[in-house]
Amino acid sequence: MPLMQSGKGGKVQPQEKIYNAVVARGYHEGLSEQEFAAKQVAKLGEEFGELAELVRTVEGYYSWWSVSVSSGVMDCRTAFDTRHEWRGMRIRNLENAKAELADVAVVVLLLAGTISRITGQPFDVVQAAVEKAEADIERGVRKSD
Repeated sequence: MPLMQSGKGGKVQPQEKIYNAVVARGYHEGLSEQEFAAKQVAKLGEEFGELAELVRTVEGYYSWWSVSVSSGVMDCRTAFDTRHEWRGMRIRNLENAKAELADVAVVVLLLAGTISRITGQPFDVVQAAVEKAEADIERGVRKSD
């Protein structure tokens, strides 16, 4: 499985660095690009649910929507870790998937900017993602329970 090629001028872009790190970690092994893409949707569900678990009222209560979103975390994690789950899976409309993924990116980048304003500290979520992905190579594939 060849890694993604570098961008303009030979410079490796953050998206490529993350892709390459996850491939090096072993999560792409044995999967087609389509299967790997589908698997990332489950991972997105897991991460989104974990983020939703952090949203509470001032009194410490969860809202109905955060409970609903976070309730799928374990299912998404189980699916992500189950190798046979991804056989033959594909993204059925790549153009629509690109549009939805751009919507997700807008929200992620907006949330990062908002957190920067709340904390008064710059938070470059793209750079943080590159650092996280590259640091995780050493851990390899998460062992399912």
